[in-house]
Amino acid sequence: MADAGPRPPQKRPRDPDFDFAPVILKTIDEGPNFKQMAIAARESFGKAIVASHGEPRESLVLLGGDIKITPISRAQQSSLLSISEIAGRKIKSSLPNSAAAIRNGIIFGVPTSDHEDELLEALSNQNVTRVKRLPMRDNPHIPSENVILTFLDDIPNRVFVAAMSYRVQVSIPSPYKCKKCHRLGHTISRCTQSSANCKNCGKTQHPDQVCTTFCINCGSKSHGSDSYSCPAYTEMKQIIKMAFLEGITIKEARERFNAIQSSVARRGHHSPTHPGPIPTTPDSNTQAIATLQEQIKALQLEMKTLKEVSIPTIQSETKSIAKDLAATNATVGSFGKKLDRIASSQANVASQQAERFDKIDLLLNKLSLALTPSHLNHLQTNLNSTAPQLSPSPASPHMDAQWEDHILNPSAPWANTSSEMLLDPDD
Repeated sequence: MADAGPRPPQKRPRDPDFDFAPVILKTIDEGPNFKQMAIAARESFGKAIVASHGEPRESLVLLGGDIKITPISRAQQSSLLSISEIAGRKIKSSLPNSAAAIRNGIIFGVPTSDHEDELLEALSNQNVTRVKRLPMRDNPHIPSENVILTFLDDIPNRVFVAAMSYRVQVSIPSPYKCKKCHRLGHTISRCTQSSANCKNCGKTQHPDQVCTTFCINCGSKSHGSDSYSCPAYTEMKQIIKMAFLEGITIKEARERFNAIQSSVARRGHHSPTHPGPIPTTPDSNTQAIATLQEQIKALQLEMKTLKEVSIPTIQSETKSIAKDLAATNATVGSFGKKLDRIASSQANVASQQAERFDKIDLLLNKLSLALTPSHLNHLQTNLNSTAPQLSPSPASPHMDAQWEDHILNPSAPWANTSSEMLLDPDD
């Protein structure tokens, strides 16, 4: 077999114990970003980071002006995520927006009286590194009861805040929408347009007269460019959700989404409402076979997409069920140990009771042997002879001991057969 030449190097698999998601640092003040600042200032930032958080594995300035820092340990990653200021500049630190580094969850119904610092302190022992309360959609100045949590590890099913339990859901970010030009895909900091657009008509030069409703994202005249019901906005949300759940880039998710939409459109176009007889000409058969092959490929692609979306969810639910079963087994095991201890204690009690009954039985046997006819006659004679002299005085304190010795040793003579030693005054 001929040599096909050197093979391309295979991609090294990611080891979650050694390869940690990078931390993105972004300047949020009015000064220049990491790409725009001078070399000396950028070197000063690097030295400050190394002095406070240690030497990272890699530092790289991105095209947008942010800097990506790859940590060497989980502790360094957590330390980098806590950065809020460096060299007098305000900094925002976060994990990258990719499905491989999904660490954002959202909880609902958190009272607005709970501040972000208090929530972060209460959740610090549950691998939460950042807490952000979302504002109301219609009024951004009023805080809502929805809170986004950033985790170091996988997102748990629930978190607990001072005995309050909250269900955690994966937080899918909303599409970027520029507040300057009102187009999708970027924010106002990345907008290249010099003048602002009207969010209702989309025109840059807004006249004094009333404008006509027009959406610059989908071209519809039924809503403005800021509408959350815009088909283009809804489509972008679906693409982002697919990218996060499947662990792919936005570009790959868009290609898959377009392929699914086109396959659905082709199936609708080639599927007649009232199918007629099957064509018998060779050209018609060839065309029908080609159409079926395209539909089969589209179905295979759709099934692959559904499989990649559903299997991670099923695996996550399986892990949760396994944890619950492990906790249940531990509880059942503790009950089993308690039952074993109770059974052992009952066995000891039963053994002690058996020994007591054996002693009582032995005593009764000896008593039956001691009560012979001669002893009964002797006892009756003593009773008759001493009956008139009975008195209510208490019995001798040595009576019980002498009586028990005589029962246990019938052959021994009576030490004293007075009525005081044979009868109880109460009898």
